[in-house]
Amino acid sequence: MARIFGYADVQEFQKDFLLLKSFADPGTQQKLFAAFKNGELKRFEARCYRKDGSLAWIHLSGRLLVPQGYIEGVVTDISETKRLEEELHKAEEKYRVLVEQQLGRSLLYAMERNRLKQELAREKELTDKVIGYSEDGILAFDRNFRITLWNAGMEAATGLSRKKLLGKNLFTILPVFREVHESGRFGAVPAKHLLDSSRPLRLSPLSPEGFFEAHYFPMKNEAAELIGGIIVIRNLTALRKAEAALKERTREDESLKQTAGLYRLIAASLPLTGAKAYADGAIDFYDDKIEELTGYRREEFDSRRLKWPDLLEEQYRQSRSQAIARATQEGGSYTVEYPVKTKPGHTLWLKESGQVSLTPAGGLEHLDLILLDITERKLNEEIGPKLEAQLRQAQRMEAIGTLAGGIAHDFNNILGVMLGYTEMALYSLKDDGELRRKLQQILKAGQRGKELVSQILAFSRPGKPERKPVKLSPIIKETLKMLRATMPTTIEIVSHMEEDHDTILADPTQIHQVLLNLCANAAHAMREKGGVLEVAVEAVDLDKKAAAQYHDLAPGPYVRLKVKDTGHGMDKETLERIFDPFFTT
Repeated sequence: MARIFGYADVQEFQKDFLLLKSFADPGTQQKLFAAFKNGELKRFEARCYRKDGSLAWIHLSGRLLVPQGYIEGVVTDISETKRLEEELHKAEEKYRVLVEQQLGRSLLYAMERNRLKQELAREKELTDKVIGYSEDGILAFDRNFRITLWNAGMEAATGLSRKKLLGKNLFTILPVFREVHESGRFGAVPAKHLLDSSRPLRLSPLSPEGFFEAHYFPMKNEAAELIGGIIVIRNLTALRKAEAALKERTREDESLKQTAGLYRLIAASLPLTGAKAYADGAIDFYDDKIEELTGYRREEFDSRRLKWPDLLEEQYRQSRSQAIARATQEGGSYTVEYPVKTKPGHTLWLKESGQVSLTPAGGLEHLDLILLDITERKLNEEIGPKLEAQLRQAQRMEAIGTLAGGIAHDFNNILGVMLGYTEMALYSLKDDGELRRKLQQILKAGQRGKELVSQILAFSRPGKPERKPVKLSPIIKETLKMLRATMPTTIEIVSHMEEDHDTILADPTQIHQVLLNLCANAAHAMREKGGVLEVAVEAVDLDKKAAAQYHDLAPGPYVRLKVKDTGHGMDKETLERIFDPFFTT
């Protein structure tokens, strides 16, 4: 038994057998245990494995001796027998198959031939349908470049009928492919992009112009010999037109975007905002510009905590309601102007232009309106008369200055003669008598007249003042100190000066003269009853609205010099003449 399983040493076989090494596959083991019935095994054939892993067939007969604790039986190696049986079986099967094949070969050949014919017919039918219904143009030619196929797609692309073209020369019908042939591209390998699809062309002299791409596929016989070719032509005209239309649409869209961006930029730069208002006074603004105009946030209106009429005074609220009512009756638009109190407390003038939208019943549905800031226009209307008065005053001053200059020149010549002869007379007198004193008085009066002429000439020929950085407070203190000595004690002088913000560009002499004149005029107004003279220096920051009230003054930081008194004041006629030359109250 050890030799059957490939062991030369019996003890080694026994050892492996006791260690339950696998000598049979699991299926054979299960069959073996099932066949071992009643402790006896008869004529059981088992497939086992030798020590080297090769297959061995054995024949088993035996019995189980329980009292002795072992199995006794006979094991016969039938591997060779099994091998001969298997070879015999294979030979029989081979001969059987050969006989069957020989008997059925004729029938099978006939059936296969019929099947192939059917498949070829179906493939031809399918190919004809594909070629016939294809939107692409498909043509075929033989080795002599005679056209053998021309589908409906080719007829649509060229306008040429298939019936008239079969058998005709390819290059006669489609001259565009002659250059392709001369370049050697109709060879044994496929070729793509035979035509330039980026520019329009005509496939034939009589076909319409369009954009086309073409691909070539060779046809070969069983011997791999080139016997012709197929050309597939795709008409790209509609695609190119669509691409051109898309590009044009893209350019138009881009132009519209740029235009819309420009309009948005213009709208953003204008002092206006758009909104939709309702009959109950609620309003929805389209942007946040309302906060820039009024100081109220857009959300305050959106939440309905604040309604637009709440910002209007009663009289303007009524005039606005009346304008909306008229527009509602007429189904049209309206325009009103009114002031609005902003959140910081300023007055903002707005021009409301609205379009009424009505309900099917004819009632007010909503208002589409534009609010335009016209505060500057209203301010110009308000200060226009003032500026006009200032212009007339400047023109009057210029005329007076021209007249005064001419008179001053003549008077100065007369004074020169008078002063000259007076000085000569004084020089010729030997004593200090009454005549000398009189001549000296004449000379003093002439000097005062000369100074007056100098002032008149300075007024008639105003030069550009020499401005330089100067602190205002020291000039005011010096002037007030000088004035205190000349004013009665019944006049109290009070000063308020922001000395940290009083540096300006000015002519200190002119500042001194202006302050002296103003304070002297104030003291004259309080000479009988006394009073308080108040002089203040304070830093101010003028916005555009405040600066517009003064001629040629830009918005920005300034220092304001204020002179105030408790005198009897001036009436309107006097106030209008205070800047006239040589006028005093």
